[in-house]
Amino acid sequence: MRAALESWPNPPARTNHTKVFGYQLAGLYAAAQAGLSLTQQPSQQPAQADSSVAGSTAPQASNCSSNNCCNSHESQQQQQAQHHSSAVPPSPAPAAAGYSRHHVTSCCRQDERCCSRHSCSSCWSPQGKGPKAAVLLRKLRWASLGPPFNWTGRVYDHHVEHTPLPAELARIASTYAALAAEAGRSSSSHSSITRDASSLDNSTTNTAVPGTVQQPPQQQPEAPFRPDVALVNYYHAGDTLGGHKDDVEPDRSQPIVTMSLGCDAVFLMGGQSRDEQPTALLLRSGDVVVLGGPARSSYHGVPRIFSDRPLPDDLDAVVEQHEELRPYFEYFKQCRVNVSVRMVV
Repeated sequence: MRAALESWPNPPARTNHTKVFGYQLAGLYAAAQAGLSLTQQPSQQPAQADSSVAGSTAPQASNCSSNNCCNSHESQQQQQAQHHSSAVPPSPAPAAAGYSRHHVTSCCRQDERCCSRHSCSSCWSPQGKGPKAAVLLRKLRWASLGPPFNWTGRVYDHHVEHTPLPAELARIASTYAALAAEAGRSSSSHSSITRDASSLDNSTTNTAVPGTVQQPPQQQPEAPFRPDVALVNYYHAGDTLGGHKDDVEPDRSQPIVTMSLGCDAVFLMGGQSRDEQPTALLLRSGDVVVLGGPARSSYHGVPRIFSDRPLPDDLDAVVEQHEELRPYFEYFKQCRVNVSVRMVV
């Protein structure tokens, strides 16, 4: 949880703020905690947010139907990419819609190295004329670890500077991918499983719980699962993720491992077409979903986030013993972070 706020959104990782402002913001969480603002004000007033661009006002999740799986909360660029063919899970649209990179002048225009550092004191100040860091943190919608996805070309861009996938994330994802593969071999009727992620850290021997989605026997990957990319989505109340398929990775026999942190969410697992009725799963903080076999190419989405439900009791116990973790705990009481780990190379 700490890394999702402090390090994963930091340069050189790309976030929705990179696209909005045209440069990368470093030290966003620390600046928000300190009550700082960006040093410079945009050179012009932000353009009036277009109501067709999701994010200017986060829509309420609506009842899902078999025709559309669930309503989407995506940027125009992502919607255009999906119009031509299905795409990797699009992150919820930037809530900062309306700020154009062409309208922004910042300290980083004067010192290009400024926001490429992991500590960026010159970008933030108590009397800064730009947006408050706390507001920008609230509008953080996605971050990419590993090669970022290029929506225009629908490819992962391996040639730009990026933050490598953290070894701990790769280890956790590989562990659960192996558990799912074993479950698939022992029970071919299930291709999606969930399990409490905390069991990895606590060295417990919890038994994997089969999901409710019935699928044909899963295709076994020819190569070992070596994850190298994670898409990190940040959701708040009212944010949704539209029904979609993940179909751009070169080897789609490899699974996708997603980890839920923070608020509860409804996860819809559909089928090979939008006409199939999806199955709803309630995901809590610490849950892991492994999409493999036919589920790897099935429609799925997130129609609702619950910010009014308590976090798991064991998190309360941890915070009671480690008071320094309380700011993170309070953030995740109002936010869901989903970490979607996959193999691209």
